[in-house]
Order: sequence, then C-alpha cells, then structure tokens
Amino acid sequence: MIIPPYGVGADLLSRFAELPRLRLLQLESAGVEWIRPYVPEGVVLCNAKGAYDRAVTEWVTGVVLAHLLRLPRFEQARRDERWDYTHTDSLEGKRVLL
Repeated sequence: MIIPPYGVGADLLSRFAELPRLRLLQLESAGVEWIRPYVPEGVVLCNAKGAYDRAVTEWVTGVVLAHLLRLPRFEQARRDERWDYTHTDSLEGKRVLL
C-alpha cells in the first residue's frame, strides 16, 4: 500500500509500474483524476471521499460569519490602532444553506 501526497510529481507517480507487489493506493483526497493515469492494472485505488466534510462545513460557516460581521475589516482597524465604527449585519431573518 502507498499513500501518495497530493501534487506529487509525475516522475514518482510513473514509478508505480515498477512495483509488482503493489496492490493498493490510498489517497488523502476525494479527487482521483490526477492520479488515475498512473495506477497500474490490478491496483485498487481508494479515495478519502467524505473525510473532510465536517471540517469544510465548519470552515465555510466561519467564513460566512466573518464576512457578515466584517471581521477582517475590524481586525485591520485594530492593527492600525484606529476605531472603525460601522454597521454589521446579522444572520437573524436570513436563510442559510449549508
């Protein structure tokens, strides 16, 4: 079994054919298109579909809230040591789709 990191070079991927006992390739990502051409006949290719669902959902929720509350703007004002009073929005009454 080999777990190749995403973005590894073609020079290394092409060497899979030199491993006669290789039976399984396990990816750390959901997408397999980038590696499919290098998978030798008879080798099982597994992806990590669903492995990052919760983390991505939490990240998107955080980014939506940061944008809505203008957190980057206020963080920059804090760094600049200036008061930046501006209205921020709320999720109240809004529809959110995750």
